[in-house]
Amino acid sequence: MRAIAQQISGVLPELRRYARALTGCHAIGDRWIASCLEALLGDRESIRPDGDVKFEMFRLLHKEARRFVYDAHRLFGGEPPDRLEREILSLPLLERQVLLLATLEGFALEQVAQLTELSREEAASRLAGARQRLGAAVSGRVLIIEDEPIVAMDLVNVVRSAGHVLAGVAPTNRRALELARDRTPDLILADVRLRAGDSGIATIKQILQTGSLPVIFVTGYPERVLTKEGIEPSLLIAKPFDPKVLGLAINQAVSGGLPAARHREITTT
Repeated sequence: MRAIAQQISGVLPELRRYARALTGCHAIGDRWIASCLEALLGDRESIRPDGDVKFEMFRLLHKEARRFVYDAHRLFGGEPPDRLEREILSLPLLERQVLLLATLEGFALEQVAQLTELSREEAASRLAGARQRLGAAVSGRVLIIEDEPIVAMDLVNVVRSAGHVLAGVAPTNRRALELARDRTPDLILADVRLRAGDSGIATIKQILQTGSLPVIFVTGYPERVLTKEGIEPSLLIAKPFDPKVLGLAINQAVSGGLPAARHREITTT
């Protein structure tokens, strides 16, 4: 029983993450988890030591769903600040469940179908619909400031794979300023060093003079951003970058989950 308890303890953070995302409320999500654990105490044989503990815990969680999930969005007070979270909560319940189980928790489609009591075909259909609706709602225009053609191509692929629109690729300061003026990007991915001695950081400083927006520096010189240049990006990702990590960061930035880049004061001693 101790081994089971340890496995359940390891799954709890994932259960809480899912419950909070599905209901849109930390308090309701946590009450739902507590109810699930109470049900488990009343039926300790429901989790087999040789089974998939995560799947079984999510199955038990869904048995306790009705009291907490179906009206949770109505009980939630206030608008979630994150655009992506607002769009997820606007999805019908089953689409929301299928989307979160598949993408956030990583369950296979067959497991998603079992947990939601849908056929595999219906689960696949609802998942595709949720992804399409969500992608259309949270796509943004992304400007890339990068002078290495191969790296720029990789960045373009990440942007498009994440469902966003390319606002352009700029290898120089002048081209970046033109694109930022004409295409009004929602996010900028920028390198630090550019052609002919141009500086990506100086370029971002000029762009931010006309308005704030999130900026992710993707660079092999992170120390330049962190120590010398007087700008605080929304996020800093070092090269070589993981496309999955960068894709998640782009989605978070476009949906409002990252702050806008800003200038910061440099103090010398």
